[in-house]
Amino acid sequence: MLCPLLSVFCEACNYFCNIYNVNAEPKMEPLSPSPAAPEEPETPAEPSPGTKLPQTGQLNWPVPVLTVLGLCLILAGWELRVGKQSYEA
Repeated sequence: MLCPLLSVFCEACNYFCNIYNVNAEPKMEPLSPSPAAPEEPETPAEPSPGTKLPQTGQLNWPVPVLTVLGLCLILAGWELRVGKQSYEA
């Protein structure tokens, strides 16, 4: 791998000077001059009237359980804070 920074000894200054060597060539050519036209997608078949939607397995019971648990923890923290202040006074 080449370093873009070159160190060159400057005769007039008697010290090393840094010169940047930048390569500005294009990295690659275009892959194709124009993109191809997209194909038309197939239309899905109509479902029969008696079919049900597939079940995803999402559970709804944890929502109220976690809500009650969160409220209990908030009340416990509030009780600890209020109880701590009443003992300090």
